[in-house]
Amino acid sequence: MSHGIQEDVQENARAAFRSAFMNLYTQQPLREIKIAQICTRAGCGRSTFYRYYNDVGALLCECEDIALPTDEVSAVLENMEHADPERAGIQISRFFDSNARECKVLCMRSDNNYTGRLYRLFYPMMRGFTQRALGDDSDAIEFTSDFMTKSKVMLVVNWARSPHRMSLEEANLLSVDAIEKRFWYQATG
Repeated sequence: MSHGIQEDVQENARAAFRSAFMNLYTQQPLREIKIAQICTRAGCGRSTFYRYYNDVGALLCECEDIALPTDEVSAVLENMEHADPERAGIQISRFFDSNARECKVLCMRSDNNYTGRLYRLFYPMMRGFTQRALGDDSDAIEFTSDFMTKSKVMLVVNWARSPHRMSLEEANLLSVDAIEKRFWYQATG
């Protein structure tokens, strides 16, 4: 088998395992999901499962890795001095919208691991934006960065749990608009 075909077969098997796992994860808690169930739904054998994963937890980690906007956040961080917070929010929102099923399942079913990983991913970006806005006030930067990061993570979690069919991009723009209006009303009294 040529190298390219072999890679396709491997990725197809991994994708089948991820899909089977996510389907099961929507229906039952992680501790109740068995490797045999995943293999049956994926149409692959146990030996194939163990070729790629040590256990169900390793498969969950791969699903989380794929459902994190790592490339989008890295692109913002690489160009932080010229990055636009609103545009960054839109790009990241589009990532979540295009991976909505996985992100929603992980936010609703997962322990705090996925949301913790989102926090650790978003924090450097939010800190960069905060530092640009506030200058050298380290106490204000710490507090505001933490607050803004938690706000973005909670926006993702609330979007995931919401029964509405709004895209995360729409929800993000609504929240930014609401915050800007609140500050404007406070400033104009």
